[in-house]
Amino acid sequence: MNLTLTLMADRLLSESQLLSDFMSGDIPLNTFVKVAGKVSVLNIFKFKVQSSSSCDLNISVSNRNVTSQHCFCSS
Repeated sequence: MNLTLTLMADRLLSESQLLSDFMSGDIPLNTFVKVAGKVSVLNIFKFKVQSSSSCDLNISVSNRNVTSQHCFCSS
């Protein structure tokens, strides 16, 4: 599976807390992904399935690493 991340720079720059977050050393972000598809069991039973995941994470400005991550999944 490939994943493409699109950052909306205009929304990111319009966030009033961005500068203070940057100066504090950690930038908090959240992500949401939804995957939908079909599952076939023994090529007889076919089901539509959907799963979603939401993550809150902090990125360190100094070393550009994820410092904390909390994800919640649902199906």
